[in-house]
Amino acid sequence: MVLASVIAALAIAATSASAATTRAEFVAQVDPICQNGQAQEAVAAQPFLRAVKRAKKHHNRKTSRKADRALGVYFQQYAAIERAVNSQIATVSPAPDDVSLVQVWLRARGELLDLETRLVTGSFRAKKGLKGLGQIFALIFELGARQEEVSDLVRDFGFVYCSQPTGETQFIL
Repeated sequence: MVLASVIAALAIAATSASAATTRAEFVAQVDPICQNGQAQEAVAAQPFLRAVKRAKKHHNRKTSRKADRALGVYFQQYAAIERAVNSQIATVSPAPDDVSLVQVWLRARGELLDLETRLVTGSFRAKKGLKGLGQIFALIFELGARQEEVSDLVRDFGFVYCSQPTGETQFIL
């Protein structure tokens, strides 16, 4: 249900996208896309946050499992929203001087999402013991560094929403 509303909202925003002749026009077209994506992510996070709050209040396996399942559902929705935002941003033509920078930025956003997916979905298999804990921390620190790199690529563009860390990264860090 949330995914359908995300796609519909982003499709509506797509119809207003056109080629930007300046960086300011590009920001004016792209920042609302990021803002809409962040609003959708906040809505998707609510069931997960409620499950975590309940798990803190009632310490048992059942509430822990519900929180784990809620995290999985939230991350699937989050990843779908981020991919939709990235594909929507890709439809907006940047200013001629910024084409290569925007392409690098979009690729970096996709790589950041892939890294988050590895960490959250469990496709990353850490070793047991302290070595595994070190691997998990290394991946979390890499995630933070990548987020900074992605934000730095467009730091001077004047984005309000597109340069903010994603909700998922803020949650992990």
